[in-house]
Amino acid sequence: MVMIIIRAHSSVTLVSLALGVAVLTAAPGAQRPDDGVEIFRSGVELVQVSATVVDAEGRLVGDLDRDDFEIFEDGQPQ
Repeated sequence: MVMIIIRAHSSVTLVSLALGVAVLTAAPGAQRPDDGVEIFRSGVELVQVSATVVDAEGRLVGDLDRDDFEIFEDGQPQ
């Protein structure tokens, strides 16, 4: 099993976080009345990962597919 650790931070993530905090801390008078409808909003960020795998002697290792890798961000599996 090969593990690759990815630490990706972008300005889009930071802006999204700032907007989320602003919405959560908005004044109660600025909120819409509860009409019984729950809204769930989400987003994703696609990160393409290229990897070169070599053995202990520096030779390329082939025949690997996506199930042979694990991606972690900040210690959490992605």
